[in-house]
Amino acid sequence: MHALYIGIPILFLILFISIPIKIRVEYNIKTFKFTLYNIDITDKINYMKTKFKIDVKYKEDQIPAVSNTSKVILNSLRDIKFKPNLNIKINIHYGLSDAAYTALVFGLLSNFICITIKLSSLFINIKNKKLNIVPEFNKLALNLEIDSIIFINLAKFIYISSIIYKNLRNSRKINLANT
Repeated sequence: MHALYIGIPILFLILFISIPIKIRVEYNIKTFKFTLYNIDITDKINYMKTKFKIDVKYKEDQIPAVSNTSKVILNSLRDIKFKPNLNIKINIHYGLSDAAYTALVFGLLSNFICITIKLSSLFINIKNKKLNIVPEFNKLALNLEIDSIIFINLAKFIYISSIIYKNLRNSRKINLANT
């Protein structure tokens, strides 16, 4: 009986307390680094590529199925009420050899990032966003840093997974009925 008194609050904490997932992406002209919880995943991905050589050949029939599946997933994520929260910080230091091109790219880059963040807010609640774009004129350089923390709890994950599964199942039934 005492285990029940201890187990219910622990189960409640596991289900409803948000778990932060910290992701960091760094790209320099020569290096790319991807970290998850301060663990460098880039080395592990490169090791897996060298150890296992995977040759994937796509058939023409698979491409429409993948696009239909991604459409169903994105539509179901857009309609979900309880979305994961995201804090994101983007730092971009870039430069081109011509100052005029650098200025043009600055406008395009800032608009592209703002549009991307707005589109991603359809399926993720963006709480804090910081965008820092620094142009370096008459110098060829590129440095990109993205720090993000996704807050999701187990109850939201189960809810989102069940909605996606239900919508995928219904779309496959409709596709089979049309054939």
